[in-house]
Amino acid sequence: DAGNLTGKIVTATVLFADIRNFTTYSERLTSDEIAGLLNAYLQTACAPIMSNKGIVMKFLGDGIMALFEPHPDERGETHARRAIRAGLAMQLAALEFRKWIVERHSAHGLPEFAIGVGMHTGEVLMCHVVTPGGGELTVIGDSVNIASRLEGQTKELGWHVLASRDTVDAAGAGVELGSHKEVQLRGRAKATEAVQILGIAGGEGTDAPVRIPQEMRDAL
Repeated sequence: DAGNLTGKIVTATVLFADIRNFTTYSERLTSDEIAGLLNAYLQTACAPIMSNKGIVMKFLGDGIMALFEPHPDERGETHARRAIRAGLAMQLAALEFRKWIVERHSAHGLPEFAIGVGMHTGEVLMCHVVTPGGGELTVIGDSVNIASRLEGQTKELGWHVLASRDTVDAAGAGVELGSHKEVQLRGRAKATEAVQILGIAGGEGTDAPVRIPQEMRDAL
């Protein structure tokens, strides 16, 4: 039996994150050390996604793909705002994770630990792919490709957290923006507006403001 696909189309926010200079880490550490680093980092990086009601869809080597879908009880904290909040918190977690690296691998001359986070808001097809012996939830669509390619632009632009204009518009007021630039993403005829995200105001309930510290910005 070839697997079958059941799913629904939703407007959601897709987030990608990966480790900068990971090739250098792979060259200078043993396979066991890399496995230990990735296990520790992925636990650290996934916590902000889950605490902001996101779903970790898959791990891609040193990368993470997450989905933030609409919830009926959002009350102002929309999927785009939750994704931005998660992306900023992931950067703060990465800053903290540098201590873990230094404690264990200071002798290897590794580059300072850093990640890039990119996100886009648009229509996606949420699928449950059913195959003999199991099934898997996945998301497909142009919005996924845009989010992935925007994450790749964080390296080019030197921005920690990058979002499309669609995500910024969907997030509403209270998002602190930096620079913006029209970027040409691979496979797309039209340019996409990329926006640097620096912080977000506090939300309803216990959501505190989240902001990238000045020393992180200066480092880039």
